[in-house]
Amino acid sequence: MRKINKIMDIADQPIDYINDSAVSIEICDIRHSSVHFHESAVELIYCLEGEVSIHCNHEFVTLKKGQIFTVDFEDIHCLYSDISNLLIIFHIDLHKLEKPWSFLQYVYLACEDNSCEPYQKAPLQQIKNMVLAAAYLYTKRGTLTDAEMRTVSNRIVNILLDYFDWFNYINIYPNKNDELRERFQAVSAYCQNNHTRKITIAELAEKVHINENYLSQFIRKSPFGSFSNMIGYIRCFAAQTLLLTTELSVIDISNRCGFSDDKYFYKHFKLAWGKTPKEHRQWYKDYIQAEDRITAISKSQAYKILEPYAAEYFAAHILLE
Repeated sequence: MRKINKIMDIADQPIDYINDSAVSIEICDIRHSSVHFHESAVELIYCLEGEVSIHCNHEFVTLKKGQIFTVDFEDIHCLYSDISNLLIIFHIDLHKLEKPWSFLQYVYLACEDNSCEPYQKAPLQQIKNMVLAAAYLYTKRGTLTDAEMRTVSNRIVNILLDYFDWFNYINIYPNKNDELRERFQAVSAYCQNNHTRKITIAELAEKVHINENYLSQFIRKSPFGSFSNMIGYIRCFAAQTLLLTTELSVIDISNRCGFSDDKYFYKHFKLAWGKTPKEHRQWYKDYIQAEDRITAISKSQAYKILEPYAAEYFAAHILLE
């Protein structure tokens, strides 16, 4: 196997957690960030003023005032803007929660204003309120208590799991079904752990102990739409890292990620990412030419900035009680 040369230095960005807890909070203005990912942390980006654009995997999203966006662990992403903004960047370490990592590592989350369904609006607002309250108290006091950090991190992740897990697309809320969730989790885990080789729907059905026809219908109701799209997306997700961190050819990457033919790689990548693998690689090559521009706001300044937002929320909350 030939030597692999790096083309971009994309790494797991270090996170400064509060007192070795599961929570990290930053208040900043971002005009251009590095391209990065977080190995075991979910990131919530809450825009309080201005706007910021986010390129995260296959998504291009522009957050405006009052909007939030969640970045899954291992999602390659960057933030950029031509205008000033005020952002709360909130990280939660998934290794330090009540829900075990063995479960969380196979979950797909999608929490954002731009694709919010009616039943998700109230829980989305709950997440915003908790992020704002935690950020305000943290910047005003200089810290949070252990109990506060445990509560906010576990509550946010539980809301994400209950309302914003991709599983919910086939588990029509509020009729929770733990058996279906476990089934979806088993299917997802098996595909993620075996994507580099050929997997058939028959093999998958046998591994998760259900009928092949039923499994096909089950996956068809998910966001993937079909087994082919599901395994294709998982392989493309893995391929993205090789596209952006190595000089390997598209054909070589296709083979390494389990595609039997590079034309299927092109097909699935274009379907999910909206561009070809080469176009995706080139976009990032162009992006990293600019210097990072991030202005961190100190805690002593941040709490004064956040105070009016917190006061407005609590005033409105009291009126609606």
